[in-house]
Amino acid sequence: MRTAPWILATATLLTTALIAPSAAAQDAATDAIQVDGDTRTLAPGVELESFDRWEDQGWLRADAVTVDLTADVRPEYLSPGSVSDASTVREQTEGHEDVVLAVNADFFDINDTGGPQGAAIEGGELVKSADTGTSHAVAFDADGRGSIRSIGFTGTATTASGTLDLHGLNTTAIPADGIGAYTPAWGADSRARVAEGAAELLEVTIVDGIVTAVDDTPDEGAIPEGAIALVGREAGASALAALAVGDTVQVEYAPVVDGAVPDLAVSGRQVLIEDGETVPHEDQSRHPRTAVGFSEDGRTMYLVTFDGRQAASGGYTLDEVAAELRAMGAHSALNLDGGGSSTMLARSSGTDELITVNSPSDGNEREVGNGLALTVPAGDGEAAGFAVEPLAPFAPGSIDPHDYGRVFPGLSRPLSATPYDASFAPAEATPYWRTGSIRSGHVDGDAVFHAGHRSGTVTVTAASGRASGSTEMTVLGPLAEIEPSQRLLSLPDGDATAAFQLIGSDADGFTAPVDPADIELEYDPDVIAVEADGRGGFTVSAATDSGSTVVDLTVDGHSTTLAVTIGLTEQPVADFSDAEQWTFTAARA
Repeated sequence: MRTAPWILATATLLTTALIAPSAAAQDAATDAIQVDGDTRTLAPGVELESFDRWEDQGWLRADAVTVDLTADVRPEYLSPGSVSDASTVREQTEGHEDVVLAVNADFFDINDTGGPQGAAIEGGELVKSADTGTSHAVAFDADGRGSIRSIGFTGTATTASGTLDLHGLNTTAIPADGIGAYTPAWGADSRARVAEGAAELLEVTIVDGIVTAVDDTPDEGAIPEGAIALVGREAGASALAALAVGDTVQVEYAPVVDGAVPDLAVSGRQVLIEDGETVPHEDQSRHPRTAVGFSEDGRTMYLVTFDGRQAASGGYTLDEVAAELRAMGAHSALNLDGGGSSTMLARSSGTDELITVNSPSDGNEREVGNGLALTVPAGDGEAAGFAVEPLAPFAPGSIDPHDYGRVFPGLSRPLSATPYDASFAPAEATPYWRTGSIRSGHVDGDAVFHAGHRSGTVTVTAASGRASGSTEMTVLGPLAEIEPSQRLLSLPDGDATAAFQLIGSDADGFTAPVDPADIELEYDPDVIAVEADGRGGFTVSAATDSGSTVVDLTVDGHSTTLAVTIGLTEQPVADFSDAEQWTFTAARA
């Protein structure tokens, strides 16, 4: 779990309890101060490190994955189902079993077809060629070895009167006078979209080497299985016009690569590292980024996402991404699509659930042209360990507003203990609990940690047979003050809901959320309803179309208030510190 840097800094930068950056992080950013981070195993050979840190240009948060390609890990090509389409990375993982990690890949035709702009290879077969010339790609050989490769295209259509050169396969654009080849992998979108503005356009459909249709107005609709369509514009259209139904045409094409054709490849754009050296770029703008690198022997892969365009993270330049990857051990690296496309999904240990671990700058997962996934063999379901952590809300980017690993003496925190097997897939087991110090706290049969009256850090362990897992809980000083996460909740109408948490602090200013089970509530049920949300907070819903009330909250003798309005416009008076000081002016929502 991560804590938002603007909150953590208040409690952390004023103390000596800074989390030391890893050696890689120190090499990549010598002036950086890492303020929060964690490392978790997603599967044997797949390690995810997530961190927030302060650098000279501001806040940065990132997720970095190291993959041992000699382990039982398999890369898989992700697609929306056709080249001329786009969908989120999450949607693209559907139908792929035992995915432990997935990221977006190629830049794509965002303003038109949605198709990727570079080359793509799946199962050793060319899915599409680059829209223009040769593209750089993340490639994997049949034995799983990774590399950064250049993938070009060669293709011809041989007719009775001669040989025609083809521009590419399933490209999202055909240059003037060119001819493109399209297979069923293209999808149902009209091929006319790849030649917009063409003065002349012609499509020829070929089945088993025989022309079956000639059309000067290509329509939407899938290309039949076993068929191939040649689309020409201007001079290319004139050349295809010599063909008639029944003519024989032999179409041949292949990727152009040095050495053997990769088993899988997805394209990117800028080469970041070549032969162990950073490739400098003039572009020094900072954006969200996704990038992939490999060790010199191709047996270790590095995947990174850097959040950007957000208060919590300003993004990275291409050169800064290269420096980070070199510090991790990359000998070669390629920049993939970034900006709002940057997406990283990771499997939560002991589940089949994929969580968005980065924070997409659009605020949600963007539809993209393709992606890259890592899968592992199915597990055996025998418990090998437990993923133990405080029960807490998880938002994209996993930046939570308060530390759920902290608790005040005498108060409680629900825990989760998810069993996983040797592949970190779901398993079945019922744990028993133990703590390192009973004076610091204990865990009951409902997996709730009850803090003792001794401050400090205590290790909490869930175990069953040889399977175990632990987390650390910090018991703060005695509770000194409580305050809602918001002083005022404004519900625009009677159908609206809103959420809040109660935050406590000790005498030294260290904060932690207070679990709803430890809170006494008083409010007018004729105006609102307040329910625990099961994630450490409350949901407030309206019981009327207009009105206002105050929620009284009490914890261990400490009290505070929260103001709630429904269908009203609030006008605060001078003193904002007490919810009773708010006045409300009636207005229609």
